[in-house]
This record gives sequence, structure tokens and C-alpha cells, in this order.
Amino acid sequence: MAVKARWPTGQVQRTDTDPFADMEGAAAEWDPLAQLTKLIDEETALMNRGVTCAVREREDTSCCACPKRGTIPDLKRLCDVGARQERIVTELACKRIFDAEMPR
Repeated sequence: MAVKARWPTGQVQRTDTDPFADMEGAAAEWDPLAQLTKLIDEETALMNRGVTCAVREREDTSCCACPKRGTIPDLKRLCDVGARQERIVTELACKRIFDAEMPR
């Protein structure tokens, strides 16, 4: 059985302006390596205060996939830092893959 979405387009206002134009500058300013460095520094500061997590220390686990992520008050900041690091590293890896496989 085929399913087809029926989108209400009668009220959509079409314009010639680019709704994402103001975001182009922000994207150009984003430096993933600088962000990653800041996050590593933040994680180091947390670890120096004794904030550690066994999930974070293992290579075969992921903060993003952890079912306890953000639920333990003392670890919440470390959870956020770990998940952000993982997203940046994954984004950089994907960029390398797609740049290599899909040359412009």
C-alpha cells in the first residue's frame, strides 16, 4: 500500500529571499577544531575536579547513546561535553569521507 503525504501548500508564502542567508556567516566562523579544543579543556577541568565517568573512559561506548546521559546531576556537564565532542568528531569524519568520495 502506498502512502502519500498531503501537504497544505495553499497558505505558503513564496519569496525570493534566502531564509538562511544570515546563517552563512555563522557557518563560515564555526571552527570545529577550536570547538573541540575548548571541549577538551573543559573536560580536563572537570576531571581535575574529580568528575569522571566509566562510560566516557571506554572506547566502545558513546556519550550520545548512553541511557543515563544527563540524568546524574554530578555528571551532567561531563555528559554534555562528551556528547558535543562526539558530534564534532563524527562531523569531521563524515566531511573527510564525503570530500574523498564525492569530489566537487
